[in-house]
Amino acid sequence: MIERPDLRLELATENDIPAHYSILALCGEHMHRAQGMSHWYPFPDVDAIRRMAKDRNTYAVLNGNLLVGTMNLATIPLPYDDGSQWDDASLSAYYFGGFGVLPSHWGQGIGTWCMAQVDQLTQAAGFDRVRFDAVESNTKVNLFYERLGYIKQGVLAVGAQRVVCYEKVFT
Repeated sequence: MIERPDLRLELATENDIPAHYSILALCGEHMHRAQGMSHWYPFPDVDAIRRMAKDRNTYAVLNGNLLVGTMNLATIPLPYDDGSQWDDASLSAYYFGGFGVLPSHWGQGIGTWCMAQVDQLTQAAGFDRVRFDAVESNTKVNLFYERLGYIKQGVLAVGAQRVVCYEKVFT
């Protein structure tokens, strides 16, 4: 377990959704300007995040009282996940997504801490695997996930993008 007394995770409320949207939109803007990536730019409107939050547990990542990140977990995959990339799509899993940390806080270990929380939440919810995807062209984030033990299971075409599908199995 990664101890970070400066960080905590809380379930977001409906009133928190605009702030979570702002973090994801800012991450998308930063990736577009700094890395030339367009997969989160322009970011969908706040209502898209509000709709997603109805089916998913959305979490606030707090550093003290400052909201520095957001993520969500759900028992259902995203609509484009057809299951073809998983060894056995029928096995129950927790699906992770909507992950963003304020660019001003990148490189401080917050992402690593968040992924440890994802692993713990997955197991606490009774799932033995977590699944998610990342844009294939974002090699830095893909290397990050692989360094943390998430295994590449396949690649899916999502619109004009290709996403790498990751899974970690807990036994």
